[in-house]
Amino acid sequence: MEELLYESSTTTAGKLIDTEARQMSIAQLNPVLRILRSVSGMPLKSAVEDHPIDDIRTIKTLYNYSYDSGMHLIRMLEPPGPNSEAIVGVLTSPPTKENEGVIEARRRILNDLEKAVCVEEKELIDALFNPWNAPHLHWRETNDAIDKILLTHFHIESDRDLLGECDRYLIAKTDEFMSKIAPLRREQRLHTAAHVHLRALEFLHSLQFQITTNRTIRNDKTIGDVQMDFSRICDSLPPVQGVVIQGHNPFMSLDEVLAFSTENAGEIARLVSRATGFVYNRRDILKGKDAIRARYALEVYLASINLPSNDNPKPIAVVHVVAAFCSVLHQRKLKSKPMKSRRYGSKISSPQKQLDAFIEGKVTHLASTAWFIYSERTLWYTQAMLGRLGMASSHKPLQTAQARFLKEVYASLDHVQIRALIDSYRSCMVKAAEEFVVLHGKHGTQYDWVHGLRRE
Repeated sequence: MEELLYESSTTTAGKLIDTEARQMSIAQLNPVLRILRSVSGMPLKSAVEDHPIDDIRTIKTLYNYSYDSGMHLIRMLEPPGPNSEAIVGVLTSPPTKENEGVIEARRRILNDLEKAVCVEEKELIDALFNPWNAPHLHWRETNDAIDKILLTHFHIESDRDLLGECDRYLIAKTDEFMSKIAPLRREQRLHTAAHVHLRALEFLHSLQFQITTNRTIRNDKTIGDVQMDFSRICDSLPPVQGVVIQGHNPFMSLDEVLAFSTENAGEIARLVSRATGFVYNRRDILKGKDAIRARYALEVYLASINLPSNDNPKPIAVVHVVAAFCSVLHQRKLKSKPMKSRRYGSKISSPQKQLDAFIEGKVTHLASTAWFIYSERTLWYTQAMLGRLGMASSHKPLQTAQARFLKEVYASLDHVQIRALIDSYRSCMVKAAEEFVVLHGKHGTQYDWVHGLRRE
């Protein structure tokens, strides 16, 4: 406290600059101590006690930035809770005049905390959160590895009941894995715990959002199975590599979507009207922005399943194009709005306006909440038109169980433990999938698995 008071009232040369310096007591540290307690699990009493110098620097760093930025910064940095949807929206949205101060404060806190982390350890932490091995990518690749095994031996149509049973089997294996590793060791070095927490913040809030909502969109219209006849479009398409194109056969790249939509505007509009229950006209495709919006809805959907890839450079089928237009129309009619921060949320709250701002280059990236709405609805309409909603619904609880597991692991903030456990979990789930195949006598059955063919 004496250091904080001295630093606030003198220059670096020791000259007094504020004779009316702010009066300070340890009680003023309570908000900072509260967040550090919840992050690290350490007691950090509001009393005089000894701490390592790096811990004291961490407390001082957070206090100084929170004093300059206000309590809203502390609330933004707290662990996941009821406001996770709003916070993840702020953390992943393009900066605004309202939030750029706290976003910059967080960046500077990270830079200051990083100085106490040795070079070798910083490289390990960076590797855990870099764009090529980000937490959500590792999770997606884990499920790709599981699906590759299952969909090599089970048919996605005729073995639906077995795939649903497998989801329940994998949930039980996930719960069993969690019970074996509990209780998790927490990172005890306060500066390292705070640093890893700030690096993992978006992912932790995203996991909490998925757990709380079970991957649903608030106040949304229920989508039901509505199997469609795509023959009018498909009959006009030439075979690809000798294969007659059906509604579910991938044959198109993102670059081909706009031309395909223009050529088939009338039939796409008819299919969208039937799937959504809303009237839709071909002129909305030909003259409005919907074709471009649908193209971007497809792009975020494909990114969510790690496509396109070298193995599957043309992953788009007729059903995906129609589903993307359904997603765009559904959002315009329902006007679903994600929860947002009153103080720091973007004034552009409508997901469609956020998407348009991104398309027009007014912002550099699409807010994660808008991304979720368009990609998730594209997924659900795809499954609905293929008659697979039941299978997709049975897969949701597994994703939620995985989100709970990952939240517990990443909240330990021990980067060595995190890496070991997520790799161990992947191995455990792959083994469980293999066991399930053998258990049901399907190890001798072989299907060609294409990257991007997924159960959800």
